[in-house]
Amino acid sequence: ASEAALAFIRLDLADNPANYVQAQAFVDEQGRVLARVTNQAGIPVRNVEVEFTAVIGGQLRSIEMRLQPLEANQSVNVNSGLQFPAGVEVTANQLRVRVTGVQAAQ
Repeated sequence: ASEAALAFIRLDLADNPANYVQAQAFVDEQGRVLARVTNQAGIPVRNVEVEFTAVIGGQLRSIEMRLQPLEANQSVNVNSGLQFPAGVEVTANQLRVRVTGVQAAQ
């Protein structure tokens, strides 16, 4: 990318973090709520903040986390610490993850 494009990305990261770092929620076989977080900014990022929300046993649960720095195009799986009981069928409207903050690493 050009210097101008990279400069714009650095400025725009704070206002539109989800445009650059994607998060997709999923539940593993043990019922743990996780997210696949991918840096698509084209530059290294740090202070990635994600918010997990899940409806577990009829209760709304929410947790915010700050992740380790991510290189350009790096993906990581993040465990929220939230967990559905064994045997519960989880539907997409029961969980959500969103990126709420990110900064350029340099």
